[in-house]
This record gives sequence, structure tokens and C-alpha cells, in this order.
Amino acid sequence: MSALKSKDARLKLHRKMVKAGNAGDISWESIGKGRAIGYRRLEGSPSGHWYARLYDSNRAGAPYHRHSIGSADDIGKANGVDILSFNQALQKASTFDPWGHDDGNEAITLRGACDIYLEWAKVNRETSYPTIKSCFRCHVYPDQIASIPVSRLSLRHLEKWKNHQAEKARQHVSGTEYEITSADEKRSRKASANRSIAWLKAALNHCKKHGAITVDDAPWRLLEPFKGVTRSGRRGQAKYLSEKQLAQLLDAIDDPNFLALVKGAIYLGARYAELSSLRVGDWNPDNATVTVVSGKGDKKRNIFLGDSATHLFSRLCAGRSDNELIFLKANGTAWGRNHQQKPLQRAIEAAGIQPRISFHGLRSSYASLYLMNGGNLFDLAKQLGHSSTQMLSQHYGHLANQHRQQQAKAHEPQVLGAGRLMGGTRDERLH
Repeated sequence: MSALKSKDARLKLHRKMVKAGNAGDISWESIGKGRAIGYRRLEGSPSGHWYARLYDSNRAGAPYHRHSIGSADDIGKANGVDILSFNQALQKASTFDPWGHDDGNEAITLRGACDIYLEWAKVNRETSYPTIKSCFRCHVYPDQIASIPVSRLSLRHLEKWKNHQAEKARQHVSGTEYEITSADEKRSRKASANRSIAWLKAALNHCKKHGAITVDDAPWRLLEPFKGVTRSGRRGQAKYLSEKQLAQLLDAIDDPNFLALVKGAIYLGARYAELSSLRVGDWNPDNATVTVVSGKGDKKRNIFLGDSATHLFSRLCAGRSDNELIFLKANGTAWGRNHQQKPLQRAIEAAGIQPRISFHGLRSSYASLYLMNGGNLFDLAKQLGHSSTQMLSQHYGHLANQHRQQQAKAHEPQVLGAGRLMGGTRDERLH
């Protein structure tokens, strides 16, 4: 006989739970495959509550859906609505549909969560908003996963979506598709999928943080990006320029305003969006630093400048008010989105630099030369605004190791007496 069927049986069970110190636990009884009915009465409470439980193999981390279905008729008469007899509770537990109970925030689909994040990003992530919107439009909304309620979202769904992103053909904005053939292209597609994963996680975490969804975050928390697929650079573009090539590039620029912008990228390693939003008040001549206020992810940081950069900023900021933009175009207006591309392309062609490089490649050039000139990854991460050296190690670790090897050879301890322990002639011991 069920230990939950009668009032006396439930009271006896409750007293037993209290005596064992487990009054807060739910007592479950199986009522079918993956289904159970539960009962709990807290210590000191005159009546208990009924619960329904359903096992979901697709739900990573917390495979059970649980839901309170009403109060037990321990002291009040059952009405079939909020006070239930055992048989009434059994009927509800037998037909318990966790997704049917999803109301309000839990009924939000994955697309709905992305829409909520986009609405927030439009105001709070202005520079990243177009990228985020394009990512969702191309990689999330067309996929079947977009229509799945977040409450039903599983790690299996996300893994299937992730793999699909890595396998689908590369598509041009014109609609033309290009088959993926080479190993480098496959790595590139996986790297693109990793960026989509990052934005999708950001959207779901944002909704969770702000209460738009209240479901378990295990499915997307357990979703991992592809490993070892960092991009090897855009096709046909150099990763960075040498000091000689940078000098050739500067000599080929005839617009002094654009020349100042390019020098800023070379001397600071800052992103284009960061440079174009710098104001005179961000420059501190007393300690030769520039404060980046609107960095990636709204991270504020100080960049320490060398002599060339200090001279550049002293000249550009002299006699100007703190609120003025440091870098302006020849007509006195601000540098806007993609305004740097055409003048950079003209300068690259005039300088005869092959392969070509993007404006972001000037930031990579700063990082590469910083390390080749003896800098370390930790300090470089601070300069560039990274929270750790992990990403830098993947891209530039070999350059830092080259410097370490040179330093090890240059500063190797010369212990002349140690050779006697190994035998050999004096000349052999010295060499």
C-alpha cells in the first residue's frame, strides 16, 4: 500500500522524517516510467504539499523536472484545485507536463532570449551590436534550435547546433556558398562557431542574470567551444608587419590625420574603435598613459606609452579641451565605422606591402614587436586589455619563447669550477 494514500499514513511518514531530521525532504513514489508523485510536510506545518516529478534524459546536470501541484487534504477538504486528495494529486502527477507549466519567463524560446539580449546590447554594447545581430541572424535564427523553449534546451540540442555551424558551407553576403575543403578552412569554420557559441552563452547568461529566464543554466554552461582552432589569420592577409614594413606604410600615407591614427594603432596596440573614441582628457602627460574608457566589453584600462607615442600624443593634444576627440578626419569629423579601410588599402598598395594587412593587424604588429623586443606576455596582456595571457599564448607564445631562448643563451651562468666534476680538459670544461 502507498505510504502517501491516507492522511494517517502521511502523518506517520512525517513523524518518521522529523525524527530522522529529514522533514525538509520530499518523499517520492514511482507512478510510471520516469514519473513520480511526492509529498512533503515541513516541521511544525499542519499540512503537506504534493509534488510531481518527471525524468528528462535531455536535461544535462539536473535531469528531473519538479513542480508543486497543490496542498494535501491533511486538515482541509479536497476541492480538486489547490487542495488535493491523493487520487487527485496522482492524476495531476500522471499527466504532469513541465513544458505545459512553463509560463512567463520559462516559456521564452532561444530566439526570444537572443532578442532580449539584442535589445539590451543595442544600448549597452553599441560597438558590438552589429556583430551580435549578424551572428544571431546568420547562425541562430535560421536553425531549428531557435524555436526550442529555453526550459527544454539540452546540451544535446546545443552540441548538435554547434557541430552544424562548423560543418555548413561558408556563405558570402551575396548568397554564394563555398564548400569547405582544406584543413585550414575547417579550423576557420570551427573558430567562427566558437564566436557564435560565445554570443549565445552571453545572451542566455544575460537573461538568467536579469530574471528573464529562471531555468537551470547547466546545458549552456557545459557547452564547450572547439579546441585548438584559433584562426590563422584572414585568407591572403599578413598576421603582422615588421618594423621595416611599418616604416614603409607610414611613408606611403599622405593624409596627416590618417597618419596620426595609424601611428596611434602601432604605438598603442589599441583597437580602431578604441582609438576613434579617445578624448584629450584620456591622455595623462604626467605619467605618459592613455586611459581607454570604452574598451571591448566596456573594460577600462591604462596603456603606458613609449617615447614615440608620448611625443605623438603631446603634439595632438596640445592646447585642446579635454572633451575633444584626439583623432579626427581631415574635415574635422569623427572616424566612423569602417572609415579606416579605404585609406589603409591605398597606403598598403602605395607601399607595395604583400600580403596586405587589416587595420586590426596593426594591433597584432604591436603585440608581435613588443614580444620580439623583449616584452613579456603578462605585461602585454595588460597593455592590450586582456584578462589573462591564455589567448596571447596561443597567438604569440612562440615569439616570447624565442626571446626567452635568446636570453637564456646570453645570460647562461659561467661556472668554471664545475667542470672538474665531469672530467675533461680545461678547454673542454669551458666549452
